Amino acid sequence: MNRTSNWAMIFLLSLIFISNSLADTTADKNAKKPTIKELGNNLYQVGNIKIDKNKKVFTITGTVIRNEPPVEFIAVTKGGEKAYESLLEMEVNAFEFNLACILIGLDEKKGKSSPMHFSPEAVEGDKVDITMSWKKQDKNNTLPISQLLESETGKNLSSDWVYTASTFTPDGQFLANLDGTLIGFVHSINTIIEHRTGLGLGNYGGITISNKLPPLGTKITLEIKNKKL
Repeated sequence: MNRTSNWAMIFLLSLIFISNSLADTTADKNAKKPTIKELGNNLYQVGNIKIDKNKKVFTITGTVIRNEPPVEFIAVTKGGEKAYESLLEMEVNAFEFNLACILIGLDEKKGKSSPMHFSPEAVEGDKVDITMSWKKQDKNNTLPISQLLESETGKNLSSDWVYTASTFTPDGQFLANLDGTLIGFVHSINTIIEHRTGLGLGNYGGITISNKLPPLGTKITLEIKNKKL
């Protein structure tokens, strides 16, 4: 079963049993079935993810877990294997995150992951905007996630994020679930959202972490929005 048919099945089941059903991802041996709740007014919840289908956006909470290079990922799942290379750990698993992407209208059929780690070839997929928010001394702070990173010259980097949708192994395991990678920028074949052209490919020293990143342990919220609308 290919990637498209797997996630088409998940989306179909989510529409049929929208109030309390389980999206069937049993093809993956380690699958956790996302529970979908209807909240009214076209609002839904998948695990800890809150989804607004009208605005084509979802939000998810997490924590800052790293503030120094080298890093390859913006965000991983709770307990994700690649947490040691990620700025953020999110309160979500890979199946929930991917289903939320589908529910805001992102098309997995358009996704094309990197052929290999650090490949300079641009990846493809529907465009998304991603912002991070947090509170400091009761003041709300918000910024695009690209501003968490800087080039070695101190310049901000482009916000060019796309939904690649990850993919499945020949035996039906979801790659993003294997190492918990959600959002990356070095063209990992596993991530669900990637930087289209890649950042710091083959050059760990080329990407540094901005001083705009809040301190370790800070509770944050990511907002992922379908950029087509």
